[in-house]
Amino acid sequence: MKKTLLIAALFVSAPVAAQDIAPYIQGGISGFGGGISFGTGTPVRIRADLYHGISRSIDQTESGIRYTGRFKYAESGLYADWYPTQGKFRLSAGIFLNSSKINLDASAGPGYVADINGRSYPLNSNDQLSVTVKYPSVMPYFGVGWGMGASDKGWAFVADVGMAFGRPTTTLDASASVRAKITAAGLNADNELASERQQFQDTANKYFIYPVARAGVTYKF
Repeated sequence: MKKTLLIAALFVSAPVAAQDIAPYIQGGISGFGGGISFGTGTPVRIRADLYHGISRSIDQTESGIRYTGRFKYAESGLYADWYPTQGKFRLSAGIFLNSSKINLDASAGPGYVADINGRSYPLNSNDQLSVTVKYPSVMPYFGVGWGMGASDKGWAFVADVGMAFGRPTTTLDASASVRAKITAAGLNADNELASERQQFQDTANKYFIYPVARAGVTYKF
């Protein structure tokens, strides 16, 4: 949040058209948040998303292991909006500041068997496996939008649809008891867990496009 405000201050240190300021609030697939748009006296406006965030539960199975956890959305951004027709439609490009991540923990119990790199291991309630998937903190963004144009005054509708780009990274941690079971099978625990993590990474690599879709209201002074 502090980083967003600092960069926003640098953006708006350029001349801003008098009274051409438009705060807004939006909701979308990543939760709720708001921001502010600044006019520059040209067809280009500068816009800063201050925060969008929400948390959602996840329940999925990977390599025979059931994981439960949460997807925590936490987004901000800094954009240049170009109004090619001087109307409400705009093309946007900028920097997407992303702190979103997925935290997953393996569910285990009596009789539970997990597949780690192609080999099955019995797990009990004392065994733990956890996975974290995190997007890059800075991602390029391109999109289209509506609202806060030269013709807008007072209350108006505002919307954005776009994509940020960046491959997420994954980490996998296992308790000492899980590592001991892998070692007892005559295998190197670090290598086996690294191969299992790579399977998560291969799946995560398919989601290098981070979609953005939001709608809300603005008040343009």
